[in-house]
Amino acid sequence: MAASIVKNFTRRNYCIREIKHLQLCPVSSKFANQTMLKDVFRSSWYSSFFRSDQTKSSNNKITDHQDSPDIAPTKPKRPPNVFLLFTQSIQDEILRAHPGFNRREIIKEATKRWSELDPETRSRLSLERKALYDKFKEDETYYLENRTSEQINMEKMEKVKKEMKKIKKARRDLGMPGKPCTAFSQFLSENFPKRSHESVQVFFKGLKEKWNWMPEDEKNVYYEKSRVSQEQYKQDMARWEESMIEAGRFDVIRKKTLTKLKQAEREWEKNKVT
Repeated sequence: MAASIVKNFTRRNYCIREIKHLQLCPVSSKFANQTMLKDVFRSSWYSSFFRSDQTKSSNNKITDHQDSPDIAPTKPKRPPNVFLLFTQSIQDEILRAHPGFNRREIIKEATKRWSELDPETRSRLSLERKALYDKFKEDETYYLENRTSEQINMEKMEKVKKEMKKIKKARRDLGMPGKPCTAFSQFLSENFPKRSHESVQVFFKGLKEKWNWMPEDEKNVYYEKSRVSQEQYKQDMARWEESMIEAGRFDVIRKKTLTKLKQAEREWEKNKVT
């Protein structure tokens, strides 16, 4: 039973991985319009500040850990700015007056009311925010002094993930060429439009079996397509990285390219000395 579950889980993940890679391949307009590959956007836009007790609960956790030194302290969360505190305070009032408002409309209404707010109320909210920030700095100091080695390692990993995500976005915005398709992905991109009412997993399983039993001479067609796309990718990547070097954007260049540049620079310095 357990082996069957693991096998199915592995097969499903492989299917998802191949389909994600498939989205990089050129496909027909019919295939591109299928709902199974439409992007799913997730948004956490201003999600945290709609819970007004969030900062309070975070501070309470810190206090509890201060009383229990054997428990790993919880990292405090920075309090929202003055405007978001104001939005929290009038959120229920806005929703009562406008029950159908979404978050964007709530922010728009709060911005309007904020511009009409009297100086005394703004000053009071600023003092409240300052008190929250002072408490946050106190809890942060305690956390930094008492965090465990596991927490330190986790924070380092999170920092690396954020940096990689930032670099990935910058590369995408700067037009970095996408990775070429494998031979199997080329085969998928050609045959997936033929799917009718079968589920993605069932149809993918059928294509995988068809690929495994396909004669080598038929597979060579897709291997050739993959080889051509690989060569094109190398040329496009070389041109793109050259343009990034000229623009001084070394932060988005691949690590292996930077290593080659450093080696070439060391060789040039060596020859210059001799």
